[in-house]
Amino acid sequence: GRWILGEHEDAGCEVAYTSAKDGEVKNHIIDRTFVADGVRWIVDHKTTTMEVTSEQLDSYQAQLARYRELFGGEQEVKCGIWLTETAQLVEVPI
Repeated sequence: GRWILGEHEDAGCEVAYTSAKDGEVKNHIIDRTFVADGVRWIVDHKTTTMEVTSEQLDSYQAQLARYRELFGGEQEVKCGIWLTETAQLVEVPI
């Protein structure tokens, strides 16, 4: 958790973004985003004491894919879920 919440370039918590696609405007709140070693990280926090199921991972992947689109192709982007109860970072491929 210290690495996720530590000091990084272009870092923010609970960062609000707005997007417009196909005439629909959406608001997004990203729990944590930052740049480390030239890679943009998008991290969503989840409070659960159980292992992540494949169905949950699919849902998280869709959510993180929407967030990833906000950054276009500016740089490499990695996405993850921070499981706060078990102190695990699960990288989610997008």
